[in-house]
Amino acid sequence: MKAVGGLNLNFLQFGVAILAIIASQHLSHSLRLFDRHKVLRVQPQTEDHVSSLRELLQSWNGALDVWKQSSIPGEEVHVHLGPDAIEDFKSDLTKRSLKFETMIEDTQALIDNEGMCCSEGDEDNFDSCYHTVNEIHDELFRLRKEYPDLVKLVNVGKSYEKQDMLGIEIKQNTPDASERGLVFILCGIHAREWISPATCMYILRQLLESKESDEGVANMVNSFNWFFLPVFNVDGYRFTQEVDRLWRKNRRPILLTGSGKAVGVDLNRNFATENWGLNDCVSKANCETYPGDKPFSEIETQTVAAYLKSRASELVSFFDIHSYSQLWMAPWGNKNGTPAEYNLMRRVMKAGTEAIRSTSGKAFKFGPTYQTIYPAYGITIDYVYDTLGVTHSYTIELRPSDKDDNGFILPACQIIDSGKEIMAAFKAITPIMAENPKRKVKRDRKLRSQ
Repeated sequence: MKAVGGLNLNFLQFGVAILAIIASQHLSHSLRLFDRHKVLRVQPQTEDHVSSLRELLQSWNGALDVWKQSSIPGEEVHVHLGPDAIEDFKSDLTKRSLKFETMIEDTQALIDNEGMCCSEGDEDNFDSCYHTVNEIHDELFRLRKEYPDLVKLVNVGKSYEKQDMLGIEIKQNTPDASERGLVFILCGIHAREWISPATCMYILRQLLESKESDEGVANMVNSFNWFFLPVFNVDGYRFTQEVDRLWRKNRRPILLTGSGKAVGVDLNRNFATENWGLNDCVSKANCETYPGDKPFSEIETQTVAAYLKSRASELVSFFDIHSYSQLWMAPWGNKNGTPAEYNLMRRVMKAGTEAIRSTSGKAFKFGPTYQTIYPAYGITIDYVYDTLGVTHSYTIELRPSDKDDNGFILPACQIIDSGKEIMAAFKAITPIMAENPKRKVKRDRKLRSQ
């Protein structure tokens, strides 16, 4: 094996390949259009249907995009397809006796109308629009300037593309501030779920702007310190606004065997949890839920896990905010069972979902992740519960429901309504979490290593 200047030639070739992929990611991209793309609503009725559909989706890997998955008979599965694939996929469904209907006739038409309610101007209209990462970060800086005694900005770290992962902590400046537990709210881990960062920005703004006039908000601020990471997946989120509205993963290039390449890891499959790697996509880098080649392979998950671990002694609760389907889920996703503290978790989830229904009429289903939707390995809430010992670890899937016809492309008109219903939920559960704010899972054990 030859060496050049003391360096192994294979090493140099590998380095050149990596540089080429990185360079290609920074070339100008044209905006991807989704004209004549459709979303099909598939309805598996039996366990055999579920298995048959799962096999079919795996065989079509890379040629379609599963928006909503389920392993439960009777629960809908939503599949997004381009015009060249639609008829063939419908034929495959029919051959397997799987019922389906068209949910979205033209994806691009929804995208074109997504911002129709947006009223840009000043901060008073902020919650009526979806925003870029820079606009969100600018708003965080504005809030720090307006509320210097309450707000602290924290740059949690840098993404793969060297963007800031900027968080904000809201902390009442009183003598007992350091004694209060910490609620950590993570948003935007999946890039295309725009309603997640938008809803989180609404909530954090309300905590600051309404604490003097709203008793429930005041109780939230007086009971806990609140930390928001409005956009976890900053690279992917930026890519959805500049190139591909429906991008899900982060933006790290993946070298494949031979000359192939892929881009991105599903950050919510990349946390170190029990049974990591049982994901169907573990060896398929082009898959939407590709978990990486090992737990914490991504700089973004490493960074957030390190920050969470640094504050583990303060953590009272953790929320990972997603869309869509209107769900409130607890651990576990990695196995079929319920944690020892599930009765307390159920009490929180019930109170939160009832508050949502009272506020907006929207029905949110709740339960353990594995039993409520499907097995999910390497997810944030399992890591936070099992490794950091935080009882109140939840995933919330925001509106719309799976019966609505928007999926990820929710009009900006619904940002404030989404924010109001989740804010009502947080008001309702704060007193429950405050009953024993220092409660931890197996409090006598040491933190597991990452």
